[in-house]
This record gives sequence, C-alpha cells and structure tokens, in this order.
Amino acid sequence: MSAISSARFSAAELSQLLVVARQAIATHFGQKGQQLPNPEDYDECLSASAGCFVTLEVRGELQGCIGTITSQQPLLQEVHKKALAAAFSDKRFPPLTVDQLSTLTLEVSVLSKPGLLASGKDQDCLNYLGRHHPGVILSQGKRRGVFLPQVWEKLKTPKEFVTALKRKAGISAETPLTELRVEIFNVDSHKEAYWQS
Repeated sequence: MSAISSARFSAAELSQLLVVARQAIATHFGQKGQQLPNPEDYDECLSASAGCFVTLEVRGELQGCIGTITSQQPLLQEVHKKALAAAFSDKRFPPLTVDQLSTLTLEVSVLSKPGLLASGKDQDCLNYLGRHHPGVILSQGKRRGVFLPQVWEKLKTPKEFVTALKRKAGISAETPLTELRVEIFNVDSHKEAYWQS
C-alpha cells in the first residue's frame, strides 16, 4: 500500500483561497472582485502549483464541481479558474444565477500528490479504502474517474464508493480493481457561505 502526504495548508491559507474563489464569481456578476490574482500579493505556498477542486452547493445540493489533479499554474490562479468553471461551465448543471448567491456555499479542496495503491487482491484494496477514506482516482486506458474524500460522506461503504466511481469513469462494474490503476490522495479543504460578513 502507498503512503500519501498529510495536511499542508492552514485554515487561514484555505480561507484566502476561498476569498479568491468568491471574488472570481463576484467579478462575473459585476460585484466587487478582482481579475486573475497576482501571485506576488499572496503567501508563497499559495503561489506554488497544486491540484485543486472547487465545489459549489446551493441549499445544500451540488451545483458544480470542477478541478484538476495536477497543475503547473499557481494554486490561487487555478482556484480562480476552477471557481468560474464550477459556477458556469459544469455541464451537469445550469450556470449559476445571481438569485442563487444567497444560498450558495463554496468549498476549496487542495490535493496532495497522488500515490499508487498497489494490492494483490481486490478485498485488500477495498479494506484499505474503507479504513482510510482517501480521495481515489481510477484509471483504465483513457478512462478516468476521480472522487474527493468528501464523497465518503454519501457513499459510505468501499464497494458502493468504488462501484459509483467506476460508473463515473465509464469502467465496467465487473472489472477487478487489480486490473485498474488505483491512486489515492488526501485533501486540505474548507467550506464557507458565499456571503461572509
């Protein structure tokens, strides 16, 4: 089994990333915000490259979730772009409207570097996932699906989690995990309402 890195970002740093996401959406609606943030205006760790996801919920229901596993761009700029993409370009949902802002919550998740989960048996892999609840990337050729660790809140058993992720990736539910590339990762995440006092 592969070890994955632990938390790297403080609550204050994650809050700064949420400000970036909030301002990206605010700018779109003509509210006070900023264009693509300048890395020189932020802490060095927020200017380093890292994978991230931005998740939007309206009244507690998913409204958009877009991200990248790896990135060559500064993290805060990636968050800015992914916030706009989650709000207006997630094809599963209609674009966010100004009327939804009063019940909108934003969540930013920064990914650790994924590690390969190697196992000789499917059950060993499922047992590991069930104990640790990491984020998971399943790949088979060009097919790939990603679930953040937060998905464990809704898909509570390893079998249910993996079956849903295979479906998302377009992989047959009957395909053994030992025939797939299974990568795992942790996230540092923080969630806030769009309107903060």
